Amino acid sequence: MKSRVEMTLMMLVFPMIAAGSALATSAAAIDPSSVVDIATTPSGHGYWLMNAAGHVFSFGDAPDFGDLPAEEGTYSAMVAATNGKGLWAVTLGPAGVGGHLNTLGSVASFGDFASTGDPTGGGSCCASLVGLTKGL
Repeated sequence: MKSRVEMTLMMLVFPMIAAGSALATSAAAIDPSSVVDIATTPSGHGYWLMNAAGHVFSFGDAPDFGDLPAEEGTYSAMVAATNGKGLWAVTLGPAGVGGHLNTLGSVASFGDFASTGDPTGGGSCCASLVGLTKGL
């Protein structure tokens, strides 16, 4: 069964590669099974792909912010700022490992989930975090 990211890649990115798009050179080097999340630019003319190790790939009008710092846990989700000037990404893992909220670009840091404690009392607040969302 394909993940939502793999389905999105298959529907949007890979047809462009097959059609000889300018994205072909960059996207062909990315293993789609390693991608854990995708975020779009405000214009809708670009996007970022992130893998579990924190490597971020930019396409279209998405600025290249570089890669996220190495972590003990794995990256699981990211969200772009509404102005497109940065990204937030969070790591998965047991208490003390996961729950780190890292930033790229010029977005504010709001601290880590790990440092705010586990609201469930179970000691693994970020072991199963699957997504982030922009505020309404």
